[in-house]
Amino acid sequence: MNSININEGDKVEFVLVRRTGRGYQISKRQGKVLRVDTENGSCSIKYGKQMYARKLDNVELVKRAAS
Repeated sequence: MNSININEGDKVEFVLVRRTGRGYQISKRQGKVLRVDTENGSCSIKYGKQMYARKLDNVELVKRAAS
């Protein structure tokens, strides 16, 4: 995935991994970036009512925020 110029308000795609019984369920979700931490190379993503933290290398830009 590519982390080129991800800013606050952008729509990004990230991977969600959940444990189900003996295995794992892997799914992609699209959420809105609320905060970008360039020091640590991570970002906070809001999806529904949940907040997720992901490394910038592990998110992919879907749509830019309106300027």
